[in-house]
Amino acid sequence: MAYAARRLAGHPGIVFVRRVVTRPADAGGEDHDSLDEAAFLARAADGGFSLHWSAHGLHYGLPLSARADVDAGKVVVANLSRTMIAEARRRFPAVQPVVVTAARPVVAARLAARGRESEAEIARRLARLEDWHDTADAVPIDNSGPLALAGERLASLLHEAGEKVRLRSGVIASSFN
Repeated sequence: MAYAARRLAGHPGIVFVRRVVTRPADAGGEDHDSLDEAAFLARAADGGFSLHWSAHGLHYGLPLSARADVDAGKVVVANLSRTMIAEARRRFPAVQPVVVTAARPVVAARLAARGRESEAEIARRLARLEDWHDTADAVPIDNSGPLALAGERLASLLHEAGEKVRLRSGVIASSFN
């Protein structure tokens, strides 16, 4: 997603959502906003997220600005858990899942290289690779090879959606992966 975000920077119809995560902001990986667990849960209880969920021992949320951007007719791109696709569809009817995957050994090596999870946590994440939820219409992108290949595929899909929104006022399109 970061690759596509760089490629599409400045496109007026495409917004990449910065998630809120209960992980330190300097933990590496995605650029995100950070809250401690108590503050996150309080914000969630107050309706302070467009969508929120828990996975891998952390809490994740999309800020309310995501809803405002969808309502403004923009293509909103957010990184979601596959388990949240059905809920995202209820809240944002035009959701188009894009499922970025990689071969199991590639995923294992990448998770180990980032150094955030124990071997047991990596094994649990790998076990979830086959755990698909409500993604029959998902656009698959294989990220087993060079980042530029998968990144360009995602950027192309999003650019096409962004152009449709830009050219046809009133169309709401959302892409979540």
